[in-house]
Amino acid sequence: DTRSKGKVIERNQNGFALRMVGVNIDITAMKKTESDLRLAAVVFEEGEAVVITDKDGTIIRVNPAFTRTTGYSAAEAIGRKASLLKSGRHDEQFYKEFWDTLLTRGRWQGEIWNKRKNGDIYPEWETITALRGAYGEITHFIACFIDITERKEAEARVNYLAHYDELTGLYNRTLFHEQLSKALTRAKRIACSGALIFLDIDRFKSVNDTYGHTVGNELLTQVAKLLIQNIRTEDTAARLCGDEFIILLENLDRDKDEAILAVNKLALKISNAFIKPIALKQHEILISASMGICVFQSYPSTANDLIKQADMALYSAKHKGRNSIQLFEPGMEETALQRIEIESGLRFALLNKEFELFFQPQINIADGKIIGAESLLRWKHPQKGFISPAKFIPVAEDSGLILPLGAWVLESCCKQIRNWEKNGLFQGLKTLSVNISAIQFNQANFVGTVLEMIDATEINPKHLEIEITEGALITHVEETRYKLEALKKAGIRIAIDDFGTGYSSLAYLKRFPIDVLKIDQSFIRDISTDSNDAVIIKTIIGMAKNLGLYVIAEGVETEAQLEFLNDEGCAAY
Repeated sequence: DTRSKGKVIERNQNGFALRMVGVNIDITAMKKTESDLRLAAVVFEEGEAVVITDKDGTIIRVNPAFTRTTGYSAAEAIGRKASLLKSGRHDEQFYKEFWDTLLTRGRWQGEIWNKRKNGDIYPEWETITALRGAYGEITHFIACFIDITERKEAEARVNYLAHYDELTGLYNRTLFHEQLSKALTRAKRIACSGALIFLDIDRFKSVNDTYGHTVGNELLTQVAKLLIQNIRTEDTAARLCGDEFIILLENLDRDKDEAILAVNKLALKISNAFIKPIALKQHEILISASMGICVFQSYPSTANDLIKQADMALYSAKHKGRNSIQLFEPGMEETALQRIEIESGLRFALLNKEFELFFQPQINIADGKIIGAESLLRWKHPQKGFISPAKFIPVAEDSGLILPLGAWVLESCCKQIRNWEKNGLFQGLKTLSVNISAIQFNQANFVGTVLEMIDATEINPKHLEIEITEGALITHVEETRYKLEALKKAGIRIAIDDFGTGYSSLAYLKRFPIDVLKIDQSFIRDISTDSNDAVIIKTIIGMAKNLGLYVIAEGVETEAQLEFLNDEGCAAY
């Protein structure tokens, strides 16, 4: 860019210019300077907060962003020392290093905490530059800064979620693992004992299914509070996942027996805290908890090893009937390995068709004729032979394999019914009974699956009897009644298996469309020698007959048992 200036110094007689004189000036640098100044003005007015001080730190100019960030207007800030923003959070060493860097290098950049006019302390990311004169002396300081409160909060949030459970505020698995590793180091150093309590809420899934996940989360939050209220201040509680909690106890007695007594005492205290219903916003829910305990001392162990041991003890507690406390024992590791082996074997067994069905006859007591049959599932292992259902059914239920296994049993029974129908066997037989796991029954599509199998195999539905346990009745009551009514409407017979071992009563059974009541064999076994069992059976048979239920006794083995049942009016065995 150029700027031109000139004049005429000679003209002719007609007035036309003959000679001119002038100059051209290059104004490129000036134009750039003007542009830079305009840009600087925009940045100063609309960019980061800026404060300019003299060499002594007295404020001589601020921009609007400074006012928005600190709360001080230009009139309030100019003429005062920049130290009016000091928060008091930094020590002398911080400021010594700050000034050393700024004066020697001419620039300092970093995070600093300052204070607003209203007293709020906040974090800044700040860059301070020292301006020097012609002789190298410092004449001014320019500070540019931004409020990083939101960034710090986001970082804190990320850090919190990395170490704490968002729902309950307890430690999460990662932070608990770190604390346990440190506790192990301390225990080895000072030769003391410690312990883990692995806790699981009994039937928590039923709470979620009945009330919804919002109520379930509210319950978990209250359980966390209850744990904190009952453990010692030096103990550590964490939520690992779902409804699983774990507690770390440190500085227990060096004597292992004393340490076991101490941790058992705390576990009982926690268990007793669940006796009262837990009050939620719209519900009161009564729950129980199972606990597995692992005690550790100064021997070499890893955090993972101890958590696994506590988990094994918890598994044992839950299989003892829930609402129980179990101390880890070395034999549990062998049991856990067996469970893993059985689960793996079950998967192969389903693929390789290693399961078989046997049919146990049901006999009319009055005339001794076979009136039906109950299907019994057996696993024929290629190397180990027949494996007891008592061993593999619990593993199948825990692993979820009970669903494909139960579907195979149901389908196989329907095919067997079809075969018997074709061969005319149902002229004397009434039904073939199939045991249904509570997990299988609680599937949303259970009724539809049964009806589809009946249609696919083209059997008469009245020849199929579905057996469920008492436990299946007391969870999801309305849903259970709906399913049973749908099955009953389709013509399927409904039986309650192992009656007397659960929580229901005969009066409770009136709420459901039940046809058959099967008395558990534990009552039958001792009727000749135990008067209490005899009275219980008499009562069950009498009330069942009044309700119009067909009664079958399980596990009849002697003539004396059969005679007693016949005298009391039991229909079959």
